[in-house]
Amino acid sequence: MPQPQTPICPKCGYDQSGEIATWSTQCPTTGTCPECGYTFAWADVTNPSRIQLPWYVEHAKSKRHLLKRTLPTLWILLFPNRYFRRLTMETPRSIKSYLLWLTLLMLILHILSTAALIAANFGYHYQSNASIAQRMPAVPSAEQQILATWITDFSSINYWKPIIGEALLFPIIQRSAFEQGISQVMAGTATACLGISIMWLILYSAFPVTRKRTKLRMAHITRAMIVAGFLPMLTFEIGRILEAIIFADNFLKPTFFFASSIIYSTIFVLILWMIIWTQWFWIAATRIGWQIKAKWWELVLLTIASFLGMPIAGLIMTAFKPIRIAIEHFAIWIGI
Repeated sequence: MPQPQTPICPKCGYDQSGEIATWSTQCPTTGTCPECGYTFAWADVTNPSRIQLPWYVEHAKSKRHLLKRTLPTLWILLFPNRYFRRLTMETPRSIKSYLLWLTLLMLILHILSTAALIAANFGYHYQSNASIAQRMPAVPSAEQQILATWITDFSSINYWKPIIGEALLFPIIQRSAFEQGISQVMAGTATACLGISIMWLILYSAFPVTRKRTKLRMAHITRAMIVAGFLPMLTFEIGRILEAIIFADNFLKPTFFFASSIIYSTIFVLILWMIIWTQWFWIAATRIGWQIKAKWWELVLLTIASFLGMPIAGLIMTAFKPIRIAIEHFAIWIGI
């Protein structure tokens, strides 16, 4: 039999058992925390599990439901104001479910981006084979023998093993002409967003004045850091797909045309949006989600200060270098 939960204030975590003990003749429907002044419904405090959002991944009951709720969750997360209006502080959360969902989504996107890179590489060699076959009848036999050595054998494991391996590990492993720098830029921007979110966490939790004024549970700040810090990582896989499209655009013209300028414009918008979204998320969390009465100039100063998280992002990327080197050595060892 599950143990009854201690009723706490959804905002500051203050134990409300004393307030409940004062009830004598009737149970009020709403209450106000004597510690932070937050107003809540007693039903939400005494039974938080009654709040279930049918669209949100953290309330999914299975992996299938996690994936089914992906599009609604992303759509609502796209606009942080809307996200925090629907997820109040009383709403139960499951960071474990969120991270599982993000991992599954990254895995699916990685499979799709890997397939796109393999297809682009195959298309390049297929067109190269066709071009060589078209030239061979018009050249002397000696030159035909040389051209024949340039034809890619698609039935050979020696072709597919390095191609699949490179696609899986790109951009850490770069053996073909995919590299346009898009994946690295996306990864760098996503890491910068993580650094900014970590800095917001520090600004909210490390300074006694801020903690005393906001009277906010650490759990809320940590959850916000995880949601805002890791969601932009999805754009890394989008960057891998864009690398494949630009690579295809370079060798398929004029048979196939995709304006590379449009892709680069899209990349610029994505980078700008990631930074804006991260800051917007924290401002919406402050004013709407946590109902902190902060002045706009205070939010502006916090936003500026959060960019001090850039050096943190640099440290994260530096810490990743040994892992990258290890992956490169492993790829050489298995013949990729």
